[in-house]
Amino acid sequence: TYRDFRLLVVIVDDSEAMTDYLYKSMKLITETELGMVTQFINCKKGVSDAERKLNNIMLKVTPKLPVTLTASRAAHNVVLASPHRLLTKEEGTMIMGADVCHKVAGISVAAVVGTTDFSFASYFHEIRGQSPYTLNELKVRSRQSEERIVDLASMTVNILERWKKCHNTLPKTIFYYRDGVSDGQFVNVLTRELNLLEHGFKQIDATYNPQLVIIVGQKRHQTRLWMEQGSEKGGGKGKDDKGKGKGKGKDPAQVPPGTVASDAIAQPSHMNFFLVSQEGIQGTSVPCHYHVLHMDKRLIQRGIAVDDIEQITYQLCHMYSRADKSVGYATPAYM
Repeated sequence: TYRDFRLLVVIVDDSEAMTDYLYKSMKLITETELGMVTQFINCKKGVSDAERKLNNIMLKVTPKLPVTLTASRAAHNVVLASPHRLLTKEEGTMIMGADVCHKVAGISVAAVVGTTDFSFASYFHEIRGQSPYTLNELKVRSRQSEERIVDLASMTVNILERWKKCHNTLPKTIFYYRDGVSDGQFVNVLTRELNLLEHGFKQIDATYNPQLVIIVGQKRHQTRLWMEQGSEKGGGKGKDDKGKGKGKGKDPAQVPPGTVASDAIAQPSHMNFFLVSQEGIQGTSVPCHYHVLHMDKRLIQRGIAVDDIEQITYQLCHMYSRADKSVGYATPAYM
């Protein structure tokens, strides 16, 4: 029967209208009714064209399959060779990520994920629909989008319960990566979402008090990093006077992946840093700006500092299952 299927591969031709209709219909039926995962392959020039895409196809297929025939956790492509000490099994760390997507069929969709194990490559997930706008004191719609995750407490409880079912214990440390938050919304994250997370912890167990770290990642900013020596050399393969990439080859002005900048350019009010985690090809490297809004005092007492947060974040950038290289920002917030 169809329940024995682990994966259904569908090969389609280059008919855009038919492919789009078939893709949406098949995904809706297989994933919401049959509980089956699918992989579509678009063969514009026949099967030989699909063979050249085999590496990218397998990157997508692997996380859709269980790690073993009887396991509930997904398989993964990448393993950290030298994980940070907080990412080892002995530390019992879970990584969470959260974001809100607006204007989805007239509503906003809030999503929260949490790692399933210590590979940090597969995630439990919780999704909720919520109002796309906030209400003022008179219960009248305001112009501000509803960026906070309204049902965060129950979503956290569900993820923690699934973790406990797999490991027979609760995580000792939780890193909570939050995407889509501007500087003016930091107070809301520190007050509302921190309280909701702690409320969820107490719902699991009245004595449960994990070491919590809250990190906000921002991609929309105007800060750019480049190599001073490379920018002076210039050249036809680099960037033009408008900062746009042109030609082929690596731009000599690109900073190497793993570059961190904070001194003299980061905000002085709290712990924050810029991290270039993805290898640039053309143009100017765009770093992600990470803000550490909350870190448990117990971690500080253990000597955990900004260098540790930078290393953990950079390692998580290598764990995106659908890429064979590091991505531009931490995987938990890569939604």
